[in-house]
Amino acid sequence: MSTAIRPVVRVQTPPVISPGVVIPVRVAIAHPMISGHQNDEQGRRQARNILTRFECHGPQGLLFALDLQPGMAATPSVQFWLKPEGRMTLQLHWWGDHGFEHRHHHELVVS
Repeated sequence: MSTAIRPVVRVQTPPVISPGVVIPVRVAIAHPMISGHQNDEQGRRQARNILTRFECHGPQGLLFALDLQPGMAATPSVQFWLKPEGRMTLQLHWWGDHGFEHRHHHELVVS
C-alpha cells in the first residue's frame, strides 16, 4: 500500500455457513476519495484520488471483480453472492489512483 493512511475495511458474512448455501458477502472500504472536480482553498483543481478496481479471489481464482468510477462513494460498498463449499479465505484487493493498493483477507467458516 502506498499511502500512509491505512484504510478501514468491513466485511460482512454469516458467522457460520451451512454447506451448499448461497451467502451474501458485503464489503466496504473507507478511502479518502477526491473526484477531481473540487478546488482547494487556493482555487486550484484537486488531483483525482479514487479507487479504480476491486477484486475478490478464492482458492480457485477470481470470484468477483468490479471497475470503480468517480461517481462511487468515498466508502464504496459492494455486495455479491457466493456458494462456499468448505472453509476458505477470501482475498480482497483494491487498486486506486497514485499507486494506491490494499489487500485484506477474510475467513469463511462452512460447517
